[in-house]
Amino acid sequence: MGIDINHTRLVIDELTKNINDPLYSSKSSIYYFDRAMLYFVLGEYEPALEDISISLSLSPNDPLIHAHKGIILHAFGRSEEAMNEYDRALEIDPASKYVKENRTLLLSQISNRDELFALSKLIKVNPNDFALYYKRGCIYDDLFDYERAKEDLTTCINLRPTYSPAYNARGVVYSKMKKYREALKDFDTAIILDNHYEDAYTNKIHLYKSLYDDKKRLEAINKLIEKNPTTATGYYEKGLYYKELKDITEAILWFQKAIDVEIDFSKAIKELKELNELIIHKESMDE
Repeated sequence: MGIDINHTRLVIDELTKNINDPLYSSKSSIYYFDRAMLYFVLGEYEPALEDISISLSLSPNDPLIHAHKGIILHAFGRSEEAMNEYDRALEIDPASKYVKENRTLLLSQISNRDELFALSKLIKVNPNDFALYYKRGCIYDDLFDYERAKEDLTTCINLRPTYSPAYNARGVVYSKMKKYREALKDFDTAIILDNHYEDAYTNKIHLYKSLYDDKKRLEAINKLIEKNPTTATGYYEKGLYYKELKDITEAILWFQKAIDVEIDFSKAIKELKELNELIIHKESMDE
């Protein structure tokens, strides 16, 4: 569901009234913060940064405001300043998981941008090296630049039409762009080129799930199990399928099969434990 721009504007207008009303002066930091977040959602980063800075000046020891100023600065590409805000937030609240996650994301993106620069230089020297375009396309995907990701992965495919990972990666990008038909076509091509390609099957399964197509999702799961009977992923996905249908018996059966194949498959172990606890709880309630 998209942003309701008109409603967001109305909320911004209401916050502006509160900011300008002396009766609400004790809460003005909150109002500036809320308005900054709404500007940010609308992609209006300059007023967002201005408001978050005012909010921070009014509440300088609030780690959440420091963190969100870091997020806004990150959107501007001002990575060093963003990192300073995250570091300040962690000084105030060292246990903040939210701040740590955003700081880690920024670090990974800084690393990715450094690698992008290096890959771009290599591509100039080696313009026909398909692997360089594949690597750069995957980094663009990580940086949410889906158009450039698609372009690089398409170039990789044109240079090496039999390279199945490029089709799979481009299928993931198409999925994020909501171009589902193109995504499915790419996943299918990746599987044709390598009919044991577990990631391509799994991505296809997840796409059918997001499209609420249970029939095709189950078909894809069964095909994954058929082609990769000695790996746990297919059995795990089938367990999830039946769990969502609330068929607990079948779900437990398939999660157990995943564990039988891969004894330390943590996701299946977690699901099986939760379902068994649910059964025990249900039985105790029936007594």
